Amino acid sequence: MTTLGVVVNGLKNLDAVLPAARALAVKHVGYGVKAEHYVPVGEALISTLDRGLGPDFTDEVRGAWVAAYGALSGVMIAAADEKRDAA
Repeated sequence: MTTLGVVVNGLKNLDAVLPAARALAVKHVGYGVKAEHYVPVGEALISTLDRGLGPDFTDEVRGAWVAAYGALSGVMIAAADEKRDAA
């Protein structure tokens, strides 16, 4: 939840949160997280936001979240792959 809070607060400057996302991805490798796990997590996040925000979860808001999660998960998957390749 703390990381999600950092991401939300950094959405206006995504480059500022990318180093933290990369570091988190490297930790996730140790937990057994794989690239294919990011899709269902993203779907769960969007579904949770949809239910939690209700009518405030507009198409524009949804699009912004999908784009932000896509960017972050892409960076995280790449960082995790680099960690695995280095091992």
